Order: sequence, then structure tokens, then C-alpha cells
Amino acid sequence: MSPPAAPDARFLTGSPLRHVTVNSIYGALGFLAIFSVDLADIFFLSLMTDISSVAGVGFAGTLLFLPISVCIGMQISTTANVSKAVGAGDWVCARRLAINALVFALVIGVVTAVIMLIITPGALDLLGAKDRVYSQAFKYQIIMTASTPILAVGMSLGGILRANGDPRRAMYGAAFTAVINALLDPLFIYLYGVEGAAYASVVARVAMMASHGYWVIFHHKSLSRFNANQCTGDLAPIAKIAFSAIIASLGPPLTLLYMTYRIAPFGEEVISGWAIIGRIIPVAFCGLFALSSGIGPVLGQNFGGKRFDRVLRSIKSGVFVGIAYTLIVWAILAIGKDTILFAFSASGGTMMVITFFCFWYSLSFLSESVAYVSTATYNNTGYAPIATLFGYLRIFAGVVPAVELARIEYGTLESLLMARCLGPVAVDLLTLAVAVFLVQRKIPRAAASTAI
Repeated sequence: MSPPAAPDARFLTGSPLRHVTVNSIYGALGFLAIFSVDLADIFFLSLMTDISSVAGVGFAGTLLFLPISVCIGMQISTTANVSKAVGAGDWVCARRLAINALVFALVIGVVTAVIMLIITPGALDLLGAKDRVYSQAFKYQIIMTASTPILAVGMSLGGILRANGDPRRAMYGAAFTAVINALLDPLFIYLYGVEGAAYASVVARVAMMASHGYWVIFHHKSLSRFNANQCTGDLAPIAKIAFSAIIASLGPPLTLLYMTYRIAPFGEEVISGWAIIGRIIPVAFCGLFALSSGIGPVLGQNFGGKRFDRVLRSIKSGVFVGIAYTLIVWAILAIGKDTILFAFSASGGTMMVITFFCFWYSLSFLSESVAYVSTATYNNTGYAPIATLFGYLRIFAGVVPAVELARIEYGTLESLLMARCLGPVAVDLLTLAVAVFLVQRKIPRAAASTAI
């Protein structure tokens, strides 16, 4: 094997807007490939006209956001640590951090899977899953949860690719995953029902890990040999960002759990609609999820290279891209509402939830896009705990008070959903303002240091 090449800190030069946009496009295609798999599960199950299976996957999907958020947190930590080392030109450190971050991701993935397997029965009861809906949710949840370590390692490998300025190959791995799942999904669902959908997803996760691993090991040669002593030394910087990112990433699934609990009394049709939009959101707004991970390496490399003026320009570029993307998606959803209703054979409460989502709920991602960029800024500039703080302020000072007030004052499903949309807006704007302030504060210091 030839020696590794010098680090490619490509984000230190060129237009930050271009870097953020290109990274986000590649990332969006990758996320689209991954999340379209979950949407396909719901679609094929809905063709069987089995409301219980669709609702069951909806309940399970609510819980699955918890381990997925842990995996996202590990990916954020891996990308942030490796990209800073690459930006500083320290290739030895970058390779060492990469292998140690993967080991850490594997351990955290195993621990998360064990915890989720223990709490699943009680959690489904608490959410309100009953009878056959509970049975279908439990089957799907157990199979998917067991593959959490595979997902954690696979996503962290993708983070290493992005940290090295190679979002294109990270996207290839995700696309390969989607193709395999798309081929297996109809057959497995036909043979095994809801369990078949889970089996197909597990095979796809293995494929993603293998493809990302191939590019990291054989193309970029980005992993050093594992050394237990060095791993112990790197544990602090990896864990610092990882745990803050994981805690912050748990915010959205906790919000989802809370909202599922509040709308469950409205019946199976509403839960079915909630499950459907829960799968449409990651597909429709994959660009925002990609923006959050795509802007990270740009911020990290420039922060590591002490180019704080470019960090600020990257933040502004991210906000612009997020708002523009959200408005485009909102227009597409509003125009295509009838097509979506027809595709999922929606009626009654299911139709109402999907219609509300297409016209109003989707607009709430204008605020969400600002939160994604702000959180990425904190995680990649040494302020990860602040991201956690604002993440929970968003829930407990934004979403929960608004929804509880709507429940008490109006008690309708529409009022609860609208409160969920409007509640966190003020917190999201404050999150961005503080992020910009912290970066601006560093610019004079960097200039003074250069002058000396």
C-alpha cells in the first residue's frame, strides 16, 4: 500500500457559497438515497392497505429517531475533529483521530442498541401503541435497533470522507445503499411483511458501511493503525463533541416523541398520516439535513486554519441556501399535494395530516434551516455545549409551551400542529444571532495575532 497523500484542505480557498452548495447537493443526494428507503417501506406497506402496519412503523420510527440521532452525533464529532486536523495540515493527527472515532462510534452504537432493546416495550406502551399496531411496531423496532452499531460506523466513515473534502464518494455510498434496499424492499415485504422491510434496511446499512469503508481505507488511506494508548488520549476531544452533538441531536426525536404522544388520542388514521409525513420529511428536506453535515467540513477546515472571516461567510451562505431550498420544497409540496394523497391512498384523518403538512407544516423548516446552520457552527468552532443548550431551549421554551397552550385553549389537531410550527421560531433566530456574534468576536483577535 502506498503512503498516504498530504491532506487536501480544499475548503480554505474558493467561494464558501460554492463549497456549501456543492457539499449540500452531494449530501442531499446521499440522504435522499437513504431516507427514500424508509419512505419506500411505508409506501409498499400502504399498498397492502394495512393501516396497522403503517401505524406500527410510525410508532417504531418515532423511537428509531433516538439511535439514529446518536449515530448522527457520532458522525458530527468525527467530521468536526478530522476536518480541523486536515485544515491545520496535520495529516498524522487526522488519520489517528479517524480510526479512534470509528472505535468510539462502534462502542457507543452497541451501548445504544442494548439500551433501546431494553426500553422498547415500555416506550411503545407509553406512546399508546396497542394490539396489532403494537405487535407490528415491536417487530420492526427490534430488528432495526439491533443494527445500530453498523449504522454508527457507516455514518462515521461517511463523516471521514466529508472531512477530507470528498462528499461525492460519501454520496456514492448512500446511493449504493438505496439501490440495494429498493431491490430488496418489495420482495422482502411481500415475503415477511413489516419484518421484511426491516431486514431490507439492515442489509442496506451493511452495504453503506462497506462502501464508505472501501473509499476511506483504499482511496484516501485515512486510517492509521489502532493504538489503545492513543485512543485513550483522543477520547476527550472526540467525546466532548460527540456527547454534546448526541444530546443536541436527541432534541428532534424527543420533540417527535412528545408530538406523537399528544396526537395519538386522535386515532389510528392520524397516526398513519403522522407516520407518512415522518417519512416524507427526510426525503423532501434531505437538503437541509445535508446542509447541516455539508457545511461542517467547510466550517471545520477554516476554523482549523484560523480563517474566521471565511467561517462567517460560510454561515451566511448556509442560511441563504437553507431558506432558498425550503421555499422551493414548500412550493413543490403545495402543488403536489393531491398526488401525495393519491399515492398513499389517504383518507379521513390521514388525508388531513398530509394536507396540513404540505401547506403549513413544511414552511416551519424556514426556521429549522437556521437552527441546522447554527448548530453546525457551534459543533465545528469549539462551542458544542452551546448547541446543546439551544437545542433543548428549542424544545422546552419553544415547542412544548406552545403545544400545551394550544391543547388547553383549542384542543384541535390543527392547533397542535400549528403550535409545533410556530413555537420554536424565536429560539431559532436567537441561536443564529449568538453563533454569528461568537465568530465575529474572533475576527479582530485573528487579525491582531497575524499582525504580531
